Amino acid sequence: MPSQLQPPYLNTPLTQIISLDSGLPAVVVNGLAAGQTGVALSQIFTVSERPGGGDRNLSLQAQGAGVTGCTVDIEVSADGGTTWNKKHVGVALITASVSTLAVEANMQAGLQYRINPTSVAGAAVTIIATAN
Repeated sequence: MPSQLQPPYLNTPLTQIISLDSGLPAVVVNGLAAGQTGVALSQIFTVSERPGGGDRNLSLQAQGAGVTGCTVDIEVSADGGTTWNKKHVGVALITASVSTLAVEANMQAGLQYRINPTSVAGAAVTIIATAN
């Protein structure tokens, strides 16, 4: 039986900004308890520049045994994390216990992003992201 791959950055301190590159998954929220919301457990990240230029897409997937629902906002900062604005609102990652791969477009290199969970139901959740 093949072993399950561990995404990079699993134990990166939340104070350290990570960079998402094409095809390399990273944990951006780890162990968020049911009922817990907000950015306290959100890893700040950037997306690497696309070869040849242009914006990237961000793929998000939530995982967790017993999670029945998970909805997030994606927030962006252009001033080094002082001010945060909503980029994508109400992104459903798990609905009725079914996990969905959410793909969000127009993620610009050089900006900072974070995940703001607005609803988590059932059990603790981990959110994994990758850029392409």
